[in-house]
Amino acid sequence: MSDLERLRARAAHQAVMGVRAMTSARAYRQRIRSLPAEIVINGLGQALAMLVRDGASDRQDDAAAARALMTHLNVWLCTGFPDSPLAVTGDRLVHAVTTCDDATYVWAGVEAQAYLRWLKKFAEAYLADADADDGEDVSKKKSKGRGRDGRRPPDRVREEAASTRQPGPLHIPRTSASAPAGGALIMHGRRLLSDAGSVPSAAVDGQSVMPLPAAIARDVRQSGNSRGNDGLRFDRFCDTWKPDWTGLREPDAPRGIKAGAADWAARFDRILGDAALLEEADDRRRRWLDACQARHRRFVTDWRFVSGLGRDHPVENGFAWHHTLGVPYLPGSSVKGMVKSWCRDWLPGEDLPMPIETIFGTAPEGAGDEAASVGAFIFLDAIPADRIRCQADVMTPHYQPYYQSAGQVPAPGDWFSPNPISFLTVAPGQAFRFAIMPRTDQAMDKMDWMFQALADALEWIGAGAKTATGYGRFVPASDTGD
Repeated sequence: MSDLERLRARAAHQAVMGVRAMTSARAYRQRIRSLPAEIVINGLGQALAMLVRDGASDRQDDAAAARALMTHLNVWLCTGFPDSPLAVTGDRLVHAVTTCDDATYVWAGVEAQAYLRWLKKFAEAYLADADADDGEDVSKKKSKGRGRDGRRPPDRVREEAASTRQPGPLHIPRTSASAPAGGALIMHGRRLLSDAGSVPSAAVDGQSVMPLPAAIARDVRQSGNSRGNDGLRFDRFCDTWKPDWTGLREPDAPRGIKAGAADWAARFDRILGDAALLEEADDRRRRWLDACQARHRRFVTDWRFVSGLGRDHPVENGFAWHHTLGVPYLPGSSVKGMVKSWCRDWLPGEDLPMPIETIFGTAPEGAGDEAASVGAFIFLDAIPADRIRCQADVMTPHYQPYYQSAGQVPAPGDWFSPNPISFLTVAPGQAFRFAIMPRTDQAMDKMDWMFQALADALEWIGAGAKTATGYGRFVPASDTGD
């Protein structure tokens, strides 16, 4: 633990111990839990303003808790932190935060979160008995409405779900006898409800059910005709399951292709992304890169490109999606690995402008973080500059028993049955913006060489998965989109 962390912990410990004997200890603990999220959502200034407002509330315990928390933040940020840029006297934290410059405001928000983490830890440890109010036993209060084993009866589960979910028809998986052709939806590994009419108890008892409004379920199933984050749809809303959840649906599909995987990949065989959002993100990113003296350029796929096949997914082959833009992308770590492979395996040592350890950094195995060093260049994510056309593809391993056998390995032979596997790719001719940023002055002088190495690596060895079979090749864009 660093000296600064010890100072934070000591100040937080003293603050919580001072609250321990107060009648508002329970309210203080609850407010500590919610304040970090309020700062993230509303910003530090608004979060402090709400503390001031709650400090004048008619509810005495809530008001006392808000005033105590405000005092603790004021003392730490203004006087407790060594050489604080908010060094003011008295109860003037709100004034200091609302009149400081941008850099100080950002620092104050980050430092407030760091201090609140310690406050929360000590509050959970020392104020744990504050949840018991009016002499009622906490364990008894938590067990209200539950059976002898502490679990709520199925009927109560359904009643509570009906009282808390949004109105409108919901989705519940049907029994196998009346299962819809689309199968049941899942999200984050949980079953989504469908509009099946009556609910058989087996669909709820012992299962993790998550209500989903009918409009959202309809939007997910009709993803090709609606706006939204296609990456989220692909990763979280697969609905090609069998009604009994034993696997993906496999009717009499042509050529033995798994129908569930093929159907799911085919839904994204189209143009993806929000044009206005992508244009705005690309323009903002270009201006930021220019301000940081980075080199960037659009490259287009020379043939199909795929990344993220190893990610977990119900159809066995995942796909790398940008979390906020909802389009395929290539992480900066993958770009760096590709260029490093090109420089290490394909370029003579005398052609390198500096040692390869200096260019890409070092991380000796087993030596710990102390022996690691960063490289001279920063490789950024390759993000689409416009809407992206995706295409469904199929790989067909012919020797699956040979690849998957353990112990005695059978010889690969033509008598094994081929196993077609569907997966999603990016089509040829799609534009991505690649960027490299210098980390040192020495790197600034070598930016031309580094960017040429990136272009050569994209053209000759490719990026992403399946590069040995021709996937992932990029060439410089011929337009003036830079």
